[in-house]
Amino acid sequence: MVDIGYTGFKYTWCNNFVSPNSIRARLDRALASQDWKDSFPEAQLFYLSTNTSDYLPLLLELGDRMGQLDELQRGVIIVLSKGQAMVLASAINKLREVDELYWCQRSRDEEVVWHRDMEGIHKIVIEFYSWLFTSQTGGNLFTVGQLSTNQLEIEARTQMEKDFTSEDIKHCLFSMNGAKALGPDGMPAKFFQHYWPTVGGALCDMVLNFLNNGQFLRKFNFTLITLVPKLERPVNMTQFRPIALCNTTVKVIVKALAIRLKKYLPLLISDTQSTFVPHRLITDNILLSYEAHHVIKQRKAGTHGYMSIKLDMLKAYDRIKWAFFRAMLIQLGFSAKWINMIMTYVESVTYSPLVNGEQVGYIKPSRGLRQGDPLSPYLFIICTEGLISLLNGARQGSSRASN
Repeated sequence: MVDIGYTGFKYTWCNNFVSPNSIRARLDRALASQDWKDSFPEAQLFYLSTNTSDYLPLLLELGDRMGQLDELQRGVIIVLSKGQAMVLASAINKLREVDELYWCQRSRDEEVVWHRDMEGIHKIVIEFYSWLFTSQTGGNLFTVGQLSTNQLEIEARTQMEKDFTSEDIKHCLFSMNGAKALGPDGMPAKFFQHYWPTVGGALCDMVLNFLNNGQFLRKFNFTLITLVPKLERPVNMTQFRPIALCNTTVKVIVKALAIRLKKYLPLLISDTQSTFVPHRLITDNILLSYEAHHVIKQRKAGTHGYMSIKLDMLKAYDRIKWAFFRAMLIQLGFSAKWINMIMTYVESVTYSPLVNGEQVGYIKPSRGLRQGDPLSPYLFIICTEGLISLLNGARQGSSRASN
């Protein structure tokens, strides 16, 4: 018996622990005799993805199964006269069992379609990101104005609305890594840094025209999406991380907004959020999480119980509804100038995915935040503040009910 190999993930099992305690292994595999391999030379074993188990499902494709069944059935008629019908009938029954198992596996995931030609792959990429970046109608939306959140004070809003200067733009440009991946304009930040005496004035005028006057050329917000695999052998689109490649002009605008917004995040974001907020560490929440689970496990008596909630944040950046995001900015007390600037930046983006370095299609999104720029993490935690407020309200309501 020999291993027939596999396509897809490198491992079939993991213990679902966070690194460095993560353990992964290839526990499941398919073995076959040489005679079986000769009978099914096109057979392939696929390791599929799952979100519900620590074991990956396996799919065995045999190639042209029905054609082989027809050949064997025709062979029965020929061999019957030679007295070998029993042997061939047994082979047919075994093949039928394998065929039944195959369709049983396929019935569990009817959406699995394998594409190996570039045209099919391009179509899958466009369809996936067109669906991902398109807002779905329907659903129940709560009123953001009912949330209990922090708000910017008048003094903070006044400081945020101060005009940006050419020195601010120069500082943003020269603080950027000049060798970052190129955007659609094909010019890295290093070009503007090196030729600042020549092009600096034009760049400042363009950037300040948006930051101070709200005038923005939407074509500058055209963005390429490069697909970074999360696994060694990705087999579906969810196993790629989309990273945005922006024009340098947009990078400078985003950098300037991020630097100014970052100063005021501690005034807006709850203490329970520790990521991306200055002077807070994400490790604090990790330690608190471990301690909370330890208390829950150790609790053996009492009239009140505790529970923990594990949230699936898959593609959370890409699913944020723009109407909700705008409502959160209003709820947190941002000025009309800042709301218009941020929403113009968010809503004017257009995408073109890259597949093997080639631009594929054109996508006009209607939801989501662009990944890969310094402003998006701050915008995301602003949206998450709505969830934090809901959880706090539920906890307080439960406390009042218990009293």
